[in-house]
Amino acid sequence: MGFSPEIGNERATIMANGLTGNESGTNYTVEVNQVDQDEWAELLTLFNDATIHQTWPAGEIMKGKESLHHLVVRKGSEIVGISQVTIKKIPLTNVGVADVYNGPLWRRTG
Repeated sequence: MGFSPEIGNERATIMANGLTGNESGTNYTVEVNQVDQDEWAELLTLFNDATIHQTWPAGEIMKGKESLHHLVVRKGSEIVGISQVTIKKIPLTNVGVADVYNGPLWRRTG
């Protein structure tokens, strides 16, 4: 699955081959920009590896509101990872560069 600088609100299903190390062909769902700021703050509490750098306000301050995107990865209905991504378009090209600062988050609490 590829992302463009003009990424919007999307939901995609991907086949993960070897992602878990012990399962092949498991369906994962990736949700892009389907959560609001309050929901994102709540999701951060689910992960031990979350830091202030993944908070929505920090992302807006460090990277800019217009380039900020939020991904939620599910295995079935279980959230197994999240990532705050910034995408910057390279001037004079149709190419963007994605940056995941201090992420993705995948170490669940509990």
